[in-house]
Amino acid sequence: MARRKAAIKVFVSYTHDSPKHKAKVLNFCDKLVTEGIDCRCDRYDEGKGPTEGWNRWMAKQISETNFVLIVCSENYEKRFDGTEEAGKGRGAKYETKLIINNIVKNDSNNEKYIPIVVTSTDLTFIPNLLDDTNHYNVATRQGYDNLYRHLTNQIEIVRPKVGTVKRLPIRINLKKKKNLKKLDIPELKDLAKMPPGKKIISAFFELPIIIRVAIANKLKLTEPGEKLSATNGDELSKKYLLRAKEHKKLAELWTALFDETKDPNPYKK
Repeated sequence: MARRKAAIKVFVSYTHDSPKHKAKVLNFCDKLVTEGIDCRCDRYDEGKGPTEGWNRWMAKQISETNFVLIVCSENYEKRFDGTEEAGKGRGAKYETKLIINNIVKNDSNNEKYIPIVVTSTDLTFIPNLLDDTNHYNVATRQGYDNLYRHLTNQIEIVRPKVGTVKRLPIRINLKKKKNLKKLDIPELKDLAKMPPGKKIISAFFELPIIIRVAIANKLKLTEPGEKLSATNGDELSKKYLLRAKEHKKLAELWTALFDETKDPNPYKK
């Protein structure tokens, strides 16, 4: 029989602002419990209280749970930031001091302490130390669901797998043209007889040899066993151009070399 996975443990840290606020927090805790989260809240230990005393109980919950959910409110922010008047809210002051110390000890890296609000208007009371942490408005269904995904590590949007880099056409407009006589390519005389052919030859030989090879690979003008060396670049380029003519790929070659909005493709039918 498969072993059941341990429930996620969370501790809810909040202030007793009002009966209404306490009721909202308890309803939130009850919902977490019924949906599979081992939620710890002082309301579940009321009555005679924990045998170890409240201070040790609070420290134990903060230490042993996977997450601490901080219910932000005006009173909580005061006690967290140390601006509450003396003698007031001692329990929350102790609790927040433990939380702050733990965050600081962890070089301010924080994955455990999550600010939430149970009343939408309390969003303005997130303590400064936590204002760059993901926070959740659990007064809304969407906010509660997002928190639940966070606690249970259920990703809503899965990133697609990284695909292959697509090849984009290489387009150039040449200002300078090489002297075709210096290229010594009698095999290309038929292609060079036409002005577009001359333009292709000139543009192709203007490119760095690596780019010529890349274009040839894309247009499937290369053959098995052909390897580029320091001395055979122009010879290979001649072969690529002849194959483009033989395989009727001059239109594709033109597209790779020129911006067709400025140089319309004469080989397209």
